[in-house]
Amino acid sequence: MIQLSVSEMIKLKGVGRWTSDIYLLMALRRPNIWPGGDLALAVAIQEVKRLQTRPSTEEMDSISKSWEPWKGRRRQGSVASLPERPPQKVRQASFAPTTR
Repeated sequence: MIQLSVSEMIKLKGVGRWTSDIYLLMALRRPNIWPGGDLALAVAIQEVKRLQTRPSTEEMDSISKSWEPWKGRRRQGSVASLPERPPQKVRQASFAPTTR
């Protein structure tokens, strides 16, 4: 049922796995949704598990298996536990033409 919802949503232009997972988790309140492509979640898992690198989507999906059927609730707690960080300085893009 959930996979059918995701496959239908990603047919829409601009909607991918992350968008459909977040919609199911937040708007429809499905407790077992795990948005594996969520950057904040990847950072939270990296910090909590003290990993050297940020986990891939596949690694995050594997980690989440033990939290079924409440993976979505675990995600909300993990992301909420991240400390507030000051905004990072964003490098301005240069749109000047390049010469060859």
